[in-house]
Amino acid sequence: VVDRPRAGAAGGLGAGLIVFAGAELKSGVDMVCEVLDFDAKVQGADLVITGEGRADRSTIYDKAPVGVARHALAHRVPTILLAGSLGPGYEELHDHGIAGIVCIADRPMTFEQSLRRTEELLEGAAQRALRLMWIGLGRE
Repeated sequence: VVDRPRAGAAGGLGAGLIVFAGAELKSGVDMVCEVLDFDAKVQGADLVITGEGRADRSTIYDKAPVGVARHALAHRVPTILLAGSLGPGYEELHDHGIAGIVCIADRPMTFEQSLRRTEELLEGAAQRALRLMWIGLGRE
């Protein structure tokens, strides 16, 4: 059991369920994608935009953005991540299917300020990301 993913030190309950109840551990993001029929819906899309409060090295480990990007990439659809903030190691997300990362903050601000302006900041970040894509397509 020790060698199984998600059944180590922090996965004691999961390991117990595997051994004593014949349970199967599944990725949470894979289950959500299955329930939402994400793979069928992403076929033919040009882009997937996902979000994360703080993008950092820990985002790689079975969190929604990387899982969504993995599913999208299986259909050759790029994924852009809109993040509330960027922490150490966020650049590593590019190696895990995230094509682009845009921080929603448009200037230095406190967490409380960003919460009050969430809708405005998300809209601005999406616009900045799409403008960069537009340039990449050879349009100005």
